[in-house]
This record gives sequence, C-alpha cells and structure tokens, in this order.
Amino acid sequence: MDIEHPSGLGEPGDEDVDWLTNDISRLPRGPYNHKALIDPSGQMLQGLMLAIDNGGGPEAKAKLAEYLLANGQDLPAFLSAYAPALQQPTLPLRVPEASPDPRPAPKVLPGLGFALSPEKLTKQQVGDSRRLDLMIQPASPAAEKVVEAVLAQIKAHEERCGTRQRKRRKDAEIQLRDSVGAVVGNLLRAWGTAEPLPTSRTLNVNSFTGEAIRSRTFISTVKAMVALNLMRTRRGGNPKDGGPGYASRFWPTDGLLRLAFLHGITAETAHNDFVRGKPRASICKPPKVSDPLRLKAIPPHLNSQRGKRLPIDPQDEIAAVLRGQVEAFNAFARTFDVTGCVPPRWFRLFYGDFRLYGRLHAMGDGNYQSMAPSDRLADIRINGEAVVEIDFACSLLTFMHGLARLPLPLGDLYAVPGFPRWVVKKCVNATLGNGRPLLKWPKDALAEKPELGRYSIAAVNAAVVARYPMLAEPCRLTEGFSHLAPPHRTVIHMLMGTESDVVMDTLVALQARGIFGLPMHDGLIVPASAETVACELLIDAGTRFAGLTLRLDVDRQP
Repeated sequence: MDIEHPSGLGEPGDEDVDWLTNDISRLPRGPYNHKALIDPSGQMLQGLMLAIDNGGGPEAKAKLAEYLLANGQDLPAFLSAYAPALQQPTLPLRVPEASPDPRPAPKVLPGLGFALSPEKLTKQQVGDSRRLDLMIQPASPAAEKVVEAVLAQIKAHEERCGTRQRKRRKDAEIQLRDSVGAVVGNLLRAWGTAEPLPTSRTLNVNSFTGEAIRSRTFISTVKAMVALNLMRTRRGGNPKDGGPGYASRFWPTDGLLRLAFLHGITAETAHNDFVRGKPRASICKPPKVSDPLRLKAIPPHLNSQRGKRLPIDPQDEIAAVLRGQVEAFNAFARTFDVTGCVPPRWFRLFYGDFRLYGRLHAMGDGNYQSMAPSDRLADIRINGEAVVEIDFACSLLTFMHGLARLPLPLGDLYAVPGFPRWVVKKCVNATLGNGRPLLKWPKDALAEKPELGRYSIAAVNAAVVARYPMLAEPCRLTEGFSHLAPPHRTVIHMLMGTESDVVMDTLVALQARGIFGLPMHDGLIVPASAETVACELLIDAGTRFAGLTLRLDVDRQP
C-alpha cells in the first residue's frame, strides 16, 4: 500500500529497504547516544525517534518502521501524525501491510495527541499545578506497555552509568515499577487536561512517611527520567524573601508524549489509562504532620490550587486553640485501629482568615478522603466495625440560607421547574463557587457532562435566581472580607468555613464521648453503632453555627 511519510524515509522507488537490518551502529549520532538508549530487549523506539529529530537518515527511519510493524502498531496513523510534528514535506513509500491496532486510532492534536511540551512553564501553570498522587497506577494494556518501556530505559540507564551494582530485591522491584507508573501516569493525566498542567510534589523525605513509594525510589525515578529526556522539572525551594516554600514541579517532554501516543494513549484516554489504586496492606505508618494549622492567602483566581503561605502569629490565641484541636484529634486517632486506608492524620487549612475555608485535610496519598464513596464503605473499618457516611444535604445552598438568615424551604432544594435536578445543582454550586451568576458553563463541568451544553446558562440562571433571589448577588454577605479579596472571591470560603466549623465541633463532641469519626469536607464517617449520636450532634452544631436545622443523608454498606 502507498502511504505518506516524512521526507527522507527512503526515496521514491526505494522499495528494497532492508527492513530487518540490525546494524544499530549505522544510526546517526547527535547530542544523544542513540545506541545506549536501545535496550537489549528491543526497546529502541525512543532512540529512533530522537535520531529522526536530529536529522537521521533512511536507516534510522527504516528501523522505526520495522519497530512499529514488529509491535503491531498502526504505521499509517503514526506517520500521518509524525509528519506534521516534523514539519517536513512527505513522499510516498511502499511498506508491508501493518496489523490493525485493536484500539481506535487516537485523535491527533499538536504534539501527537497532547499539547506540545514547553522548556519552561508559565506563571499560571506553576500556580495551578496538580498534586502528584503516588497511588496512580496503569490500568490498561497500553499504559502497562508505556510503563514497561520507561522501566526498561531506566534500567539500561542505570547499567550504563554504573549507578546500580546489584540486582534489586523483589520488594524494591515492585517499588520501582510503582514509582514509574505513578510518575508517568500523573504526568500524562495532568498534561492531558484541557489546559495542560504540571504536577507538583515536595521532595522532602519526611513527606513520604507512610506513603506507598519511598522517597529514595521516587527521587531516583525522577532523576533517571530527566536524564533520559522523558520529563522536565522545576525544583522547589524557599524564596529569598523568607516566605513559605513551594514544591517541585514536573511535566512531560515531547518524547514521553510520543511514546504514550504510539501505544494508543492520548489526552482523551490518559485519565482512564491511569487510575488511583488501593493502598497496599503493607503500608502501616501514618504520615507525619509537620504543621497541623496552615494559613494561606486566598488563591488568585477560582481554579487556582495555590495560595501563598501566610505566617501565623505565635501569640494568636485563636490560632493556638485551633492548632490544639487538630493536635488533640491526631493524638486521639492514634488510639484507634483504622483499616482499609492510609492511617488517618490531618492538618486544618484556612484562607486569609480563621473564619474562611477551615477544612480538615487527610494527609498521604491513598487517604480515605480521596477514595471512591463505595470503596470507603466497603473497605474502611474502625476497630473492626463497619462504617456509615453522613453527608449534609445540599450543603453549600443550605449554609447560604443560614448565613443569609433565611428559612430553609421545604422539599428538595434543587427542584426548580423546567430543568433536571442535576442541571440546577451544577448551576447553584458553580454560582456559589464563582461568587456571582455564571455567564457560561465552566469548562470542567462541560467536560464531565457534555450534555450540560444543551441547557442555556441564561435560562437556568433566571430560573434559579427566581427561586433563590440571594444568588443574584451572593457576595453581599462577604463584604466584611473585602480587605482580603474582592467579595465574590470569598463567598465559597465563607460557606466552607461554616461547614467546617460544624464538622470540627461535632468531632470534638464525639471525642468527649470516646467515639472516633473521620471528617469529610461535607460530613463525617463514623462507626455504624454511632450513627444516631453523630447525626444528633451534627444537627445541634448546625443550629448553633448556621442557625438552621441541617438535613442529613446517610450512606450505609449494602
């Protein structure tokens, strides 16, 4: 068959290319040692692509075609994607018929399915990075192949550099494989979003206590992948002005993106090709809590995950009480046997003021707050007892009524005539998160549920505001925080602040009764035997902090 291919991949009529040549020494040498990048098991792809990028001749390109055919890749799809990336004219070439790829041909975007990787990050990308989750692991055959390819390159790199003198033990081999899977998966998932982002994680060895992957293994993985030109880093540290430090940033190179693409992983599939795994039973150390009380500046914009750390006055009496509560709760947790998740420990985070946000964050990758609801109920046990999860019904809208001193309407708060419940819920929560009515549906909401685009945001807004007039200007309630940020930016933090006060007050009351609970952002997980008393305490706290009677939903194990 005739196909298009990058210029130089043979000349017209050159049909007698030796597809089975193994003369690797004929590969051109550029700034990379291509011969060294070829693993004895046949993992030559990365070196071949680098050879092409550095002006390689027909031999290197013929070897690439050979590799693709030998591994069942869709050569036409690869060439049609790779030719634009090289920005070279194309010439016809006759090659043997390729085996069809069982996976659908990936949608080709700039950079072979992903956005092109920059040498340096933008300021916004640095600020909006995704936290690197050590529990991310390959979940598809394509992802397994990518991880194996990277793992083979790392081992070859270690052998070449002499950094590994002895064969790894079985547990160390598992650690390395998990580390490569986590790093590759996080890089591709974060870079495959609508707005490509780096991942971030502190390299402080104490932050790995109780984690699935040891610090030494993770750091050696990062160093090897950087040396192999598979990822880039922006090292964290402490600013010169003495302010709080920031974590290191990591993002993929085009080489890793191409490798993923060749195995069928694209920006659209990366999120499902790599997923969160469950913590291994061998993980038993609780994470270290170096700072149980944290205060940050309000993030610069709605979707930002980064806020500058603010100093806390050691003489601040309110801060002392809040810190003491968290320390006492962490100490109380040590007296209980919690299984099915990473041993729970927390820090409490506030934004700008000790009345804003205030949520308790469970530490460690694989913590219970990051688990799927069904997994929490199925796996978690407190002193061997099954648990129930108690949630605030219509949480943000409920607390909005309380702070506005408005009575809570009867019935379902998300029931608005003319629109499905889920559409109304999206509109209400996005409006409160934005601090003012929406002008268009958020990108992440549309990505999660594309059918949302069928509903006019103006029409939904009008119906929602007709039932809840306060949503026309929710920021009127937060004018007292205007010295910290524009009023609309503090609405969501004020609502979450009240919500977190209810949760913390209930935890303290349960602790006084010898009952241990796991805080969620909008509720609690407690032993099944404590369901009734926990509900009573939550309702009592809601009356005192929000001025209304909370409605609760309880999820139990089937």
